[in-house]
Amino acid sequence: MSQAEGFGLPPLESLHAGIPVITAEGLPSLEGRPRLGQIRLSRPDVAAIVDAVRRVGDDDVARQLWLEAAEIHLPTWRDLALSVATWASESVA
Repeated sequence: MSQAEGFGLPPLESLHAGIPVITAEGLPSLEGRPRLGQIRLSRPDVAAIVDAVRRVGDDDVARQLWLEAAEIHLPTWRDLALSVATWASESVA
């Protein structure tokens, strides 16, 4: 639930591997990304985390999160490099 660890990338890394996450709302790494496979908490306090873990304990909720996490498409480092290269070549032109 850290909001600073790994520059906010751990939730993205988990989702990329198809693993659902409980995460804090407003992480820059998740901004503009689909909410698939996630429970985002507006206030990541103890009560909210306990509630989210209980929700994941429900088989139907867990199944849905796992299905969503398996379907989410997230950009890779290669995608980032290609977009930077495209931006650079268009900026020079």
